[in-house]
Amino acid sequence: MGITLPRSNDGPLVRMNCRIHTILFLLLAFGCCVAEAQSLGQQGEFSGLDESQQQQLLEEARRELAREQAETARLEQLLEAQDAQVEAAMAALEERLGGLSEFYVVLQTAVTDTERRFDSSLTRLQFPERAEFLIGLGEKIANPATLASIHDIDQLFYVLQSEIVESGKIVRFKAVVTNASGEQSKQTVVRVGLFNLVSNAGYLYLTEDGAAAELERQPGSRHTEGAREMTNATEGVVTFALDPTRGAILRLWERAPEVRGPSIYGPVVAFAVVALGSLGLMIAIMRPGNRDKR
Repeated sequence: MGITLPRSNDGPLVRMNCRIHTILFLLLAFGCCVAEAQSLGQQGEFSGLDESQQQQLLEEARRELAREQAETARLEQLLEAQDAQVEAAMAALEERLGGLSEFYVVLQTAVTDTERRFDSSLTRLQFPERAEFLIGLGEKIANPATLASIHDIDQLFYVLQSEIVESGKIVRFKAVVTNASGEQSKQTVVRVGLFNLVSNAGYLYLTEDGAAAELERQPGSRHTEGAREMTNATEGVVTFALDPTRGAILRLWERAPEVRGPSIYGPVVAFAVVALGSLGLMIAIMRPGNRDKR
């Protein structure tokens, strides 16, 4: 379903075009008068003209001004007529839409939520074309002059349905992976539903631009061994540590400090931490209350 906006024989229904034409005609007329006056003034010809010639030049300037004023009036009338046509077309569009207006509001909300959700989904690495479709559909719905087709709505339903189906699958495919040192290589990765992405290097995560990257700090060896088994397994049961938060726990593990963590800040800071801890322990042991208890 669509509505064709009426077009005028004198030009497209664009408000700015008429305004630009009006300004251009006025500037052209003013520029011609100024240029002619400057030319006459510079050459000293105006002072040498007799009264009849001066009167002739004045009449020509008046006629030119009248023509420009008439053209301006014509363009203003054309602008008013086209404004009326635009308003009539928008009213016809709203009337034809009827209850579909609310439907398109709901559809636009659904497209926006789906696009935001798919940006952080692991299936984005496997199906990057979905983002282009959702962006194009969102722009089409946001434009009041265009309407989403039945095919677009069916395609949106298919995308949502495929996400539900993929959430229950364990899929192996090739993808470009960035390791901890920043080097990229094409590797075999395994997507475990919508929860985790693993390879022979361990657990992976999805970057903001939709690429796969290794965690800078992997969990314990018993967990990474399960990730390797999952990557290489073709059948049977595999013991695998699943992150139900879709990678949030793994990212917290990556940021958690290690037991030897203070030493990464330098020997001075490490010595200060150990010294203060030892001093506090000695004070707690040597308190009079602790002696009485003994």
